[in-house]
Amino acid sequence: MCRYCKRAKSVFESMSVKPFVLELDEREDGDDIQQALGKFVGRRTVPQVFINGVHLGGSDDTVAAQQSGRLKKLLAGSASAVNAENLKSEL
Repeated sequence: MCRYCKRAKSVFESMSVKPFVLELDEREDGDDIQQALGKFVGRRTVPQVFINGVHLGGSDDTVAAQQSGRLKKLLAGSASAVNAENLKSEL
C-alpha cells in the first residue's frame, strides 16, 4: 500500500468513517480503472477520493478537507456511500 493511500485512509479512520475502497493493485481491471480515472478526473495517481460521487482529490486534498471542516460537511451531505457499481459505471 502506498503511503499516500494509507494517509487518506487514516483520515477517515480518525473520523470513525469506514470508506469504500477499491484496491486497484488487487483487481484484474485495476489498470483499466486507473486509465479511466485519468480521463475522468485528469489524474491517474492514487488515491483518488470520491465523496458521494463527487471527486475530492488525492491524499493532500483529503487532509486539507478534513482540516478545513469541508470533509465533515461532505460526509454529512448523504447517509449512503457510493457503491462499487456506481463508481465503476462513472469510470
